[in-house]
Amino acid sequence: MPEVSFFSGDYEAPATISISAAADIEYLTPQQIAELLKVSVDTVVRKFEQRRGVLDLGSSESRFTRRYRVLRIPRTVFEAYVIEASVT
Repeated sequence: MPEVSFFSGDYEAPATISISAAADIEYLTPQQIAELLKVSVDTVVRKFEQRRGVLDLGSSESRFTRRYRVLRIPRTVFEAYVIEASVT
């Protein structure tokens, strides 16, 4: 049976990050960022929860249990936020 290709010849594989490269990324907790920015932890969670690159390791909310948030924010995302906030 002949091979069938679903992609044209110029298809590029999506960008992936290797495990060793992911281990080199420094992650900050909302508590650490709250201390640096002198704001509450809740404010940090609100500002960073929807940003690209932020890891949400918490549990989802169900009918009888509350959502538990555990965010890990890459230092690069935090630095981009500080630059963005200082410009406006």
